[in-house]
Amino acid sequence: MEQALDLYRKNYRPSEINPKPIATIRVWALAADTEEEALRQFKTRKRAIIDRRQGIRLPLMPPEEAERPYSPAMSIAELHRKAIVGSSEPVAKENSIQLRVNGRVSAAAVYDRANRPTAANTG
Repeated sequence: MEQALDLYRKNYRPSEINPKPIATIRVWALAADTEEEALRQFKTRKRAIIDRRQGIRLPLMPPEEAERPYSPAMSIAELHRKAIVGSSEPVAKENSIQLRVNGRVSAAAVYDRANRPTAANTG
């Protein structure tokens, strides 16, 4: 990420409206009271992403309905690498990585409305 931001800044062309480069990143994060609960909620996200890659667009499913076997080609490990999932403290720590950006937006797709975060932009 830092390499991409450096490249952007190096090649930025100023304009009258934007004399300096402005960088905002989007972080997919899901925090719950426990890591177990976060991983349970993450099942909804995994199903949605994998279905979308196969051209299937469905509403978010409850975690209990979203779980199904996946083929190795679907790269579940890749989904876990691209998301921050766990209990509150480790997720907050991971989400606070300093990348010298103007803003950071955290997002999460979860089925249960009670577990959906409000939009947060930390910049």
